[in-house]
This record gives sequence, structure tokens and C-alpha cells, in this order.
Amino acid sequence: MKPKERRDSGQADLLRSRLDAIIDMGHPLVKLSRTIDWSFLEQRLGAVYEDKPGRPPLPTRLMAGLAILKHTYDLSDEVLCERWVENPYYQFFCGEEFFQHRLVFDRSSLTRWRQRMGEEKLQALLQESLAVATKTEAIKPSDLNRVIIDTTVQPKNVMFPTDARLLNRAREILVRLAKGAGIKLRQSYGRVGKFALIKHQRYAHAKQFKRARRALKTLRTYLGRVIRDIVRKLEGNVDVLHEIALGRMLALARRVLGQKQHQRGPKVYSLHAPEVECIGKGKAHRPYELMAWTTPALSGNVEPGGAAAGAQAMSNTNIVTIGIDLGKNTFHVVGLDATGAITLRKKRSRNQLDQSLGNVPRCLIGMEACAGAHHLGRKLEKLGHQVRLLPAQYVKPYLKGHKNDFRDAEAIAEAAQRPTMRFVPLKSAEQLDLQALHRVRSRLVTQRTAVINQIRGFLLERGLPVRQGAAALRLALPQILSMPSESLSPQVVRLIQDLAEDWRYLDRRVALVTKEINKLAEQDAHCRRLMSAPGIGPIISSAMIAAIGTGDAFQKGRDFAAWLGLVPKQISTGDRTILGRISRRGNRYLRTLFIQGARAVLLRRQTWARHGFGAWLEAASKRLHSNVLVVALAAKLARMAWSMLAKGRDYEASFLGHTA
Repeated sequence: MKPKERRDSGQADLLRSRLDAIIDMGHPLVKLSRTIDWSFLEQRLGAVYEDKPGRPPLPTRLMAGLAILKHTYDLSDEVLCERWVENPYYQFFCGEEFFQHRLVFDRSSLTRWRQRMGEEKLQALLQESLAVATKTEAIKPSDLNRVIIDTTVQPKNVMFPTDARLLNRAREILVRLAKGAGIKLRQSYGRVGKFALIKHQRYAHAKQFKRARRALKTLRTYLGRVIRDIVRKLEGNVDVLHEIALGRMLALARRVLGQKQHQRGPKVYSLHAPEVECIGKGKAHRPYELMAWTTPALSGNVEPGGAAAGAQAMSNTNIVTIGIDLGKNTFHVVGLDATGAITLRKKRSRNQLDQSLGNVPRCLIGMEACAGAHHLGRKLEKLGHQVRLLPAQYVKPYLKGHKNDFRDAEAIAEAAQRPTMRFVPLKSAEQLDLQALHRVRSRLVTQRTAVINQIRGFLLERGLPVRQGAAALRLALPQILSMPSESLSPQVVRLIQDLAEDWRYLDRRVALVTKEINKLAEQDAHCRRLMSAPGIGPIISSAMIAAIGTGDAFQKGRDFAAWLGLVPKQISTGDRTILGRISRRGNRYLRTLFIQGARAVLLRRQTWARHGFGAWLEAASKRLHSNVLVVALAAKLARMAWSMLAKGRDYEASFLGHTA
């Protein structure tokens, strides 16, 4: 339920005086309360609540006012509650019209409210504070060009930043970007630049500093020539600068080219992480360390006021691709910019992930196709993102080093950008419901088969074999159980009777689930179209719809048959084409159903002539083994089924054209 926000009614009370009539309206807290845009905070902080039945939360102004007072006067939650009861200015600031003699909220509500808001939503308090400071002229807007919140630093694992290595690396990146943009340089200095870097390292190691400085000057000259050459070829083409990120790299290269050894102020220590700074540790074993200033809720430039003010922890506008490693309760997120560099690395809970990704500009989001991926993918598509689900086996080649969740997310982001990657289409809620029914039915059938086999095993141990098939065992079981006790002991008879009862129960469950699947298949137009083909009934048609939808993920029917694993496994090399047994990859359940459907068609030989592939079936039955013929017919049925879904046409026996 949404919070019921407080509004100043302006009404008086015969027994109580209004706070604005008994306090000094010139008090700083009164002035501050009138300057703050409470409607902005209500809009931003109230967005985490859903309009559902339940107990209404506390008003946003009350909780936001308490949070501002807590940080303004540096109070603990207990002291804040005590002063709120005693201080009328605190109560007026939080939206009260009349003086309250006891707390109108529980003390633990402060902690629960902060946890509910999360880091991203609490930034609205900082944004409004900066807006108020600007309105009251306490600070100037120019003072907010660069803001660092808190003094927390995080070590960065970057290579030791020597001037020679930075100069050479900047030249290599510029040459690569220029080549990708189609800019032809006079010279790339690749070979001589590499030799100059090696010379500098050797001379510096041997303490021949004069020669090392000469090699460093050579590297600086090479970088300067490349920068000037690119600038001349661009001739102020702003589009190219924007598209290939040459503008940012040229600015970094100029900073690297111009910085000196004892220069004061910010310097570039890493090209892929220019925010890294060298911070003195004051320790004998580690005099300095390369670190980046971080904050729990803020990074980047901050502008006061407005719903779009402030940079969110996950709202980096440079993010182009996001990879998410899914979990039950915890998600690891890695974001990449246009050059492929990592600009975001966050760990989020399930509730925080929705709020965080809602603040990210539209981008490409990749996830592994696993439990919960389709549900989350549909939610992210509603936010405007492009979602791609990847099979886990296709992500594995992009994993670097040892496995951890952040590296998994990075590999997913890398794989999602590949133009030749095969993606899994998002499934609708109806498809997932239908898939759940099939999985329950498959489990029940498996359990029923296990019970039947166990009964057969017990009987065979007593020398009572039964003909193959569930129907034969069902007919023979009453007669076997009524035999004299010499063959079966009373304990075994009771045990088999219990197993028979389990068998009957599983039969009823399978029948109920099958009936529900048949009902859904009859109501769906795609299923009815598929059922017009031979060998395809409600079970196969509904399972196919649940697995692939309308088949948009495949370009042709042969691709669908290959995905099912109904084609020979190819082990070819050179000019030799070697085909083995079927690959058995993809959806095993659907492949089994198609093979069973093909076997049902083969058992009715008198109906072959009515099918469009009857002549082919007659010829193939004379030269192929029965099992090979079943698989070949299953592959043909799969191609036909895909063609009927993709082209939206019913089965026509007289139509002899290609279906794939």
C-alpha cells in the first residue's frame, strides 16, 4: 500500500494549539522545512511501495524529516526519538500540525525504512539538500562540478604506472581506435615503439638513467605524432569522436603526454581507470597505494534539484552492456562501456536489482537462461532495456581466470555482444505455465514407471515373470496376488498391494494433468494447427509451444531439428564428411515426444498413403533399419511442425513442397 502523505489542513483544535502558533517561525528548522521540496521526496521515496492491500506505511515526510535531522545533528536513533518528543521544532519539521506527547512511530521503523529505501533512493535526500543549499545561496552551482562524498577509498588492482608504459599504451589504443574508425595514419610506430619501451625498461633496471630518459623522450615523441596525425585527419568531425570514443581517449592521451614526474594535482595512472589516484599510506612497508575514491551511494558528477539530479550508483551514462549473474537472493552486475571496459561492478539483492536497473539508461542486458531469467527479462523489457538470454555452455568460453560471480557476469556481458551468438527467446507467462504442466506430467510418468518396474522386480525374484507392458502387468496382478502363500509371503503380498495402490494414484494424477493439457491445447490456435499433422497430438503440440513459442528463434526447420538433436553428429575434417549417430542435444523431452509420435505413424502402415510423405516413407522403409527410420521420420515431423508454426498454415497432405 502507498503511504498516506501528510498535508497541512490549516484547521484549528479547540483543545490544542497549532505548532505554527506557539513556535518561532523564524527558526532555522522552520525556514528549512519551507524550502525543501517535500513533493519531490514523496515521489522519489514513495516509488518503492506498491499499491496493494495491507497496512499503510508511515508518511514519507515524517521518515525523510527524521533522516535529515539524524544526519544534521549527528544523532543516534534512540537520541533522535527522545528529542523528537521534547522538541516542537523537530515535530514541525517532520510535518506535525499539533504537538505530540508520545512517539507516533516505532523506534525500529527508522532501520526498516532505511533498508526499504536502499542506497539509490536515499540519494534523493542528498539531491534535495544540494538543491536547498543552492536556493539559499549557501553554495554556488559551480561548486558542484565535482563532488566527492565520504573519504572511503577502494584499492584498484592496476599495473604499476610507469611513464614509459603509459605513453606506449596510449599510443597503441589510439592506433587501434583510429584503425577501427577507418582513419589511415602516416605511421603507427608499433615496432619501434615496442623496442623503445624495452630499451627504457632495461636502462632503468641497469640505472643508466640518461639513456632511459632518452628512450622515454622517444616514446613521448611517438605519442605526440600519433595525436597530431589523428587530429589532422579528423578535421573536427564530431560524429566520429562521439561514435568511437576517440574524444575521451585523445583527452587522456594529452594528459599522459603533458604530465611530469613531480607534477602536483590529478594525474593519469591508468588509461582504463582514469579515476585512480595515488594515495600516501604513511607505512614503511607500503608508502603509497593506487586507489579510487568511492562512496556507498554516489559516484561521478552531481547536480542539485530535479528528479534526474545526481548520479545513481548504477546510472552511469557510459554503460552500453550489462551482464547479470543470477542467483536465488543475490545478483552480481557488471557493466561495460562502448570500448568494452568495465565501468560498473555491483552486488545487489533481488529487491535492489529492480530499483537499480530502473535508473539505468536503456542498454543491452545479458543473462544466462536459467530459473527466473524469463521472469526478470520480461520485467527489464518493460523498463525499455534490450534483454538477451544465453545458454550457459555458450558463456563458458568467455570466462577468464578462476570462476567467481563477478567474472561470470563479465563473461555474460562479453558473450551478449557477439553478433553470431545464439540467444534464447523470452518465454511468456503462459508458456511457463504450460511448461510447468509438462514437467509435472513427466515426473509423474517417471514415478509410475518406477513403481511398475519395482513390482516386476519383486515378482521376478519369486520366480513369477510377467509379460512386458503395463497392461499385461495390470491384468496379471490380481491373479498373482490371489495365489497360494507358497509363492508369495503375506508380507510381500501386502507390499505389492501398497505399490499397486500407488500405481492407481499416479494413474489418476497423470490423467488429471493430461486432461488439463488437452484442454489448453484445444483452446490454443497454434496447438490446433499442429494437431492437424500426423503423429502430433495435444501433448506434442503443447510441449512445442511451451518450448519455442512460434519458432522465431530458428531460421528454418532444419535448424529446429538440429536443436532437438535429431540430426547426425558431424565429425568432418578436410574433404571428408563423417556423420555419426544423432547428436541428442537440445530439448530431450521434446525429442522423445517426436520420436514417439513418429513411431505411432509407422505402426499404422495403412495410413501412409494419405500423408504427403507416404511415397518417401515407403521407399525409406525398404532400405533403413526401423530405428533409423523412426528418427528420420521424427526429424521430418519436426521440420513440418516448425514450418506450420512459422508460416501460419495447417497441414496439407497434398502439399509436397519443402517444409524447411
